[in-house]
Amino acid sequence: MRKRFPPQGLLSWLVPSLRRRRPPQGLAPAAGPAYDYLLDHADVPTATSAYSFRVLREAYTGPQVNLREDATDTNDDFTYDVASGQLLNGSSQTVAAWLAANSASNAYVETWYDQVGSNDLTNATHAQQPLLVASAMNGMPGADFDGTDDRLSVAFSDITNAPLSWAAAVACDLEGTSDCIGGIADASSFDRISLSLSPLGTFSILPVLRGGTTQTATTISAGAAASVIGIDAATNDRSAYLNNAGVGTNSSTSGVTGVDTLMVGALGTTGGPYGFYAGDISEFIIFASAIDSDARAAIDSSHSTVYGTGS
Repeated sequence: MRKRFPPQGLLSWLVPSLRRRRPPQGLAPAAGPAYDYLLDHADVPTATSAYSFRVLREAYTGPQVNLREDATDTNDDFTYDVASGQLLNGSSQTVAAWLAANSASNAYVETWYDQVGSNDLTNATHAQQPLLVASAMNGMPGADFDGTDDRLSVAFSDITNAPLSWAAAVACDLEGTSDCIGGIADASSFDRISLSLSPLGTFSILPVLRGGTTQTATTISAGAAASVIGIDAATNDRSAYLNNAGVGTNSSTSGVTGVDTLMVGALGTTGGPYGFYAGDISEFIIFASAIDSDARAAIDSSHSTVYGTGS
């Protein structure tokens, strides 16, 4: 069901968390959402693009998202404040305060900024923008995709062929292997949470892996936070992981080729998007490499700490 703003967890917007001091430069950040700079972890390789409602790199000082409020269609950038654990605009307003000041009820994600490169995900069509939810997973915000037509995309040429990997923190609205996360399915029966390279050259994220033939039945409960990883190592070498447990492999189809578009929330082809994802996405990271078990473990641990995945 489409969630209205603010959902349960209103106080997460209105009451700042206890302020924390920043750790000294050069020291590993303490555990927790405010200090878990995932992409600074020694076991995590350099990412090509990264999208999150938290700060993934200590060196990143830009905004996380550009939001649109639904009263006057005013837009503003919001940055995750590490000290307070809040999304704040340039006037230090929380999302709730900004909405109240504009007599608005809901905020929608118009642009999700790339914290590594310049591949900002966006959608200028208001009706297709995902809804911002205050507490998507473990008190952290996320983008709620409606399963009908919501998606964000960008022309993408940084990775055109395998190898590649991606990781996402998600909470699907649906339950079961055919509707949410079930491992790897073939092109005629793909899972709703999918990494897809269509024959027409579009790389799409519903963020497990489409294009394979081996599937492990893996059911998650609707709304449960999950850490999902897909790896396309080479031709006939794909694998997918749910909370760092393998849920499928593919050794019968070619690897990713001809990528030209990155789409989050739907599978994409030149004929238009389809297979829309219903649920929350709080983080999505893509790598131009086949990440190893140490990187998977680091990502899963971070997602568990920050988003409560796997619990």
